[in-house]
Amino acid sequence: MKIRKKIAVVVSSDLVTDQRVLKECNTLHQLGFEIEVYCRILKHSLPLPDLPYKIIQMRLCREAGVPMYLHLNLVLFIKLITSKASIIWSNDLDTLLPAFLVSRLKKKTIIYDSHELYAQTPSLIYRPFKRKIWQSIEDFCLPKLKHVLTVNNTIKREYEDKYKIKVNVVRNVPYLNITKPITPVNLHIKNRKILILQGAGIHHNRGGLEIVQAIQFLDDDYYLIVAGSGDALDQLKQIVIENRWESKVLFTGLMPYQQLLAYTKTAHLGIIPEKIEISSASYYTLPNKLFDYIHAGLPVLSTRALEIEKIIKQYDIGAFINELVPQKIAETIHSIFSNEQQLNVWRANAKLASEDLCWEREQEIIINVAAQALSEK
Repeated sequence: MKIRKKIAVVVSSDLVTDQRVLKECNTLHQLGFEIEVYCRILKHSLPLPDLPYKIIQMRLCREAGVPMYLHLNLVLFIKLITSKASIIWSNDLDTLLPAFLVSRLKKKTIIYDSHELYAQTPSLIYRPFKRKIWQSIEDFCLPKLKHVLTVNNTIKREYEDKYKIKVNVVRNVPYLNITKPITPVNLHIKNRKILILQGAGIHHNRGGLEIVQAIQFLDDDYYLIVAGSGDALDQLKQIVIENRWESKVLFTGLMPYQQLLAYTKTAHLGIIPEKIEISSASYYTLPNKLFDYIHAGLPVLSTRALEIEKIIKQYDIGAFINELVPQKIAETIHSIFSNEQQLNVWRANAKLASEDLCWEREQEIIINVAAQALSEK
């Protein structure tokens, strides 16, 4: 399908760290769309890679809070209403309202990609007024949408049951065929069991604290990499310094995706410590890191988030944290590494799973949705 339609992709992230949106744009570009991406630029944003489409970066009044969201929605509305794009691709609830309003005013087709149950995220669960506002936006817009994507089947069913709409699932899986092989990082440590917790969501109430604290109950031959960003990092770093665990914990900070994957490839066990009791969004999550671990050939240790548990059990690639308590986590990790035969089975199964859970397969849904959207023009 070769086309020359202009599509405006809107996202509240800085795009650099949003692998899902980057992959979607790559697929749309390969289809022949002329793409313009509206994204934020943040204080600590990494440089954008060379991309074959137009990027419009927005520097807002603040990086968080109500003023930022009001500014974001106002700027997006102005930019979209003056854009010549005939299709708007809205990513997540914080960009949906201006995209929806412009689509109605200018008779543009809108495609909505929900990355999570936004109104039920941990950051909103204890802020009922803000949560009600976001839920009201979702309740207003979603029943009127024809083209909706989300990240897993549980969220799909919730939307379909509540709003009586059709929803497509596109999981945020990596490419199987990469042009440049990933080389593991040389950490200059030998014969140590390397654990990794990675991602751009290392936030408070996401389990990072318990994982770092678990290191005190593990021998010196264990080593934890915390790779990525999030609002809990300063606290975690302070705990490591206060307890003199620097020889056992490494914080890499924010880095380009390919560099992050080099650390993933270095590890022996990938950890996902979601606090599933906090909110529905946490229980239903299906994070990027799960698939990055799989493609790196890592066994996975996770709490029993519904969609994560399904993947781990389906492909037999890891074990579960039944109690998110530091000492219990350490006991589970020690048990995992005491069974080398089981580890080898999980590693082999991860390799097989990566051949199934890849973007080359998943992007077919995007191709179909794009074709449906084009048929309306």
